[in-house]
Amino acid sequence: MINTGISLGSQDKFWHQIEMQMWQLMGMSDAFTHKFIENSKDLTEDHLKTLKDRLMDIYLLQLSGDLWELTEALSLKSLVRRFGPFARTPNFGPSCSALIKLTESDVYLSHVTWSPYVDMLRVLKNYQFPWKGSSTQDSNTVPGSVITFSSYPSVISSIDDFYITNSRLVVIETTISNSNKDLWKYVRSGARSSVFTPFRAMAANRLARNGPEWVSYFKRNNSGTYNNEWMVFDANLFHPGKSLPSKGLLIVAEQVPGLVYHEDVTEVLIRQRYWPSYNLPYFPIVYNISGARAKAEEFGDWYDYNVTARAKIFRRDVEKVKNLATMHELMRYNDFRNDPLSRCNCTPPYTAENAISARNDLNDPNGTYPISSFKYRLHGGTDVKITNYTMLYNMNMLATSGPTYSDLPPFQWSKLPVPVERPRMHPDKWMFTPVMTNFGPGESGCRALRAGRSPLLSVF
Repeated sequence: MINTGISLGSQDKFWHQIEMQMWQLMGMSDAFTHKFIENSKDLTEDHLKTLKDRLMDIYLLQLSGDLWELTEALSLKSLVRRFGPFARTPNFGPSCSALIKLTESDVYLSHVTWSPYVDMLRVLKNYQFPWKGSSTQDSNTVPGSVITFSSYPSVISSIDDFYITNSRLVVIETTISNSNKDLWKYVRSGARSSVFTPFRAMAANRLARNGPEWVSYFKRNNSGTYNNEWMVFDANLFHPGKSLPSKGLLIVAEQVPGLVYHEDVTEVLIRQRYWPSYNLPYFPIVYNISGARAKAEEFGDWYDYNVTARAKIFRRDVEKVKNLATMHELMRYNDFRNDPLSRCNCTPPYTAENAISARNDLNDPNGTYPISSFKYRLHGGTDVKITNYTMLYNMNMLATSGPTYSDLPPFQWSKLPVPVERPRMHPDKWMFTPVMTNFGPGESGCRALRAGRSPLLSVF
């Protein structure tokens, strides 16, 4: 990938963006290893190629989403053992909830990351990189030269993923994974020419001016790893209080090894007034070949796109969303002990997995559960991010860090029923109020908001 980026970067926009990301990682790696570059003339192609010798440090940190599927396809189990909890594995089950909601005068776009709790150290980033479309002198600056996104320390993409670009695109994904072993051959056959998902996503974020363009860049050199449902909302086509376009507003793409399938689902969004995403493929072709249908036949409704628990919760509660506060409330929702949609054939008869923001640390360690995802584990919703028409035009979002505590006790490392060592730099108790980013012109950072509905409403 590094060599191809160097050789094709001067003539191909996509590969130039891959090359630029490799240079970004190279600079970070040089800093971490205290390598001082005295003269820019030393930043040669040969210097960039030395990044290949550092694959086990900064480069591999970018691939926490890709890693387990890569190890499955290539039988590289040692990578998971080496990187342990940061590598998201199939044992952790579903990863993320997302929602796009149209109201009479606004649009709300939100994402809840589901991940192991060891991953809860987060960074909200705003990249202002006026990179060129190619390495030639007369090349124009890329459309997405400014990107706001949720991320992690030392990681140059989101991985969640949740992006706002200055080309007025909001890009979100939830993981759909692949359980069809027959598809791993596409990962193996393309191992030398493919590009891992985070790098393709960032290349598309920078190059695309609309949803179809985003998919056209993203689907190139499909690695077949970190397989997700991607939603690309084009805010250039949304005008509050005015009629909605018939196409182009929302493009959805679903990736599995060997295929990136996409459609314009603007009509579906307008008809339903919302688009939910909850780790199951929407398109029948992807649902079938990814192995999701086979899992539904084996394990039942939980793997059925239309009747899985989160599909029903979104369908039941989405009309409650009228403003930022009610969107935040829905995306942090978890009332698993009382909500009939959280019930399962389990002992006790419910699971904190069946909610918009999971809290699997509250499941019974001694319980009996038919699906491993229902069990006690230190995994669940670890944040929420929300933007709307006003915020996205200023490259901003509202974000809350940590597991939901609206109707539940806050997560606390020292009070776990099965004691574990608290990760370095983690606070003991995760009970944080929302923050609003200030990434607009002349601003930087975040400002805190008090918890509760009224302060959220007062944002506007």
